[in-house]
Amino acid sequence: MASHVPREQLLKANGGDVEFEYDHEVYWSTFVKFAADRRAEYEVRWERGGKRIGEHEDYLRGGTDRNLAQLESGAAEEEKVNSAANSATN
Repeated sequence: MASHVPREQLLKANGGDVEFEYDHEVYWSTFVKFAADRRAEYEVRWERGGKRIGEHEDYLRGGTDRNLAQLESGAAEEEKVNSAANSATN
C-alpha cells in the first residue's frame, strides 16, 4: 500500500505513519452540519429549478448540467428557429 500512498498519509494499520483516533464528539457534529448544508443547497436548487419531479441529479448536486426548465426552453427556442427556417425556405 505504501507504494501507492505516501506513508505520511497512510494509517499505521496499513503500514503508514498516521495515528488516527476517532472521537465521535468531534467528528459527528461536523458531519451532521455538512450533510444538512448540502441538503439545504440541494433543496434550493430544486426550488429554483421549479420543484420538478425528474430533475437532473447533476444539476441538483451543483454540477454543470442545466435544469429541466432550461433544457426545455432551449429546445422550444431551437424549435422556433427551425420552424422559422422551414417557413422561409417554403
